[in-house]
Amino acid sequence: MAKKDDCKSAFVQAWWEHWPYFKLSFAIFMLGGIFGTGLVLIGVDLFDLLGFEELEEITPDELTTFAILLNNTIVFFLALLGVFSFGLLTVAILVLNGSLVGYVVPPAVEEAGIGFVLLALIPHGILELPAFFVAAAVSFRLLHRFSHRVRGHRDRLLDPGEGRRIALLLLVTWLVLAVAAAIEVHITFRLVELFYSEQLGVIG
Repeated sequence: MAKKDDCKSAFVQAWWEHWPYFKLSFAIFMLGGIFGTGLVLIGVDLFDLLGFEELEEITPDELTTFAILLNNTIVFFLALLGVFSFGLLTVAILVLNGSLVGYVVPPAVEEAGIGFVLLALIPHGILELPAFFVAAAVSFRLLHRFSHRVRGHRDRLLDPGEGRRIALLLLVTWLVLAVAAAIEVHITFRLVELFYSEQLGVIG
């Protein structure tokens, strides 16, 4: 019981340590969303800019739990490993994903209605997106700590026990990502098919 309480305490501490960077990640994602919506308003084809014809080309061929989790795990670790690019890769991933959401949602709302879009995004997205923000937050925090270490403001990159807390935070977050993938396949898709079968295909 004590070990379970220690893990819970470590997770909570890790969460609050990364909370400012989580908010930063969310803000960058939202800026991407605004950019994507702006492209819709001025009539720019985002998929054409990215070298694709439609959204389906950048989503898994098979919409299974494993395929979606694999795709999301790649994004998760790219956001995390963006620390080695001085945060540039992490920012790019947040902006790109935000832009895709901002670009796809307005036309979908116009064609199928806000109810369809909310049902297609919220059940799994409420877990999936925060998981990406956590990975990005860890990247940003490590980069921030590294900059302090280089400038001599810190004696070490991580405090004692901090690496374990980060590992725990990432493990729990990845498990949440796995749950989100299962929800997307077994709940989101079925709800959309049940209530909006005629609108299927509006959102890729």
